Amino acid sequence: NGVSMIARFSGKGEWQSTEMEMDYDDLPEDVIDGFAKSKYDDWEIKETVKVERFSKPLQYRLLVKKSGVQKKYLYFNADGKLEREALTL
Repeated sequence: NGVSMIARFSGKGEWQSTEMEMDYDDLPEDVIDGFAKSKYDDWEIKETVKVERFSKPLQYRLLVKKSGVQKKYLYFNADGKLEREALTL
């Protein structure tokens, strides 16, 4: 359906994770609200990805950018809580 997805498997062929690009407007309302209430709410959103991992809770990863220089990945849980942030390379 024109959606970019990445699936990862172990060397034994066991599913490990799937990442699916999605539009910001298609994120769960709790995640949109969590981002709006975060200290990054004035950063530009460049990419949104749904991350499903084996034996781990569902996450949403947002790539955000500020001033054309700073970039970070923000990881939200399904309830909209910012769980972690990571610098990009």
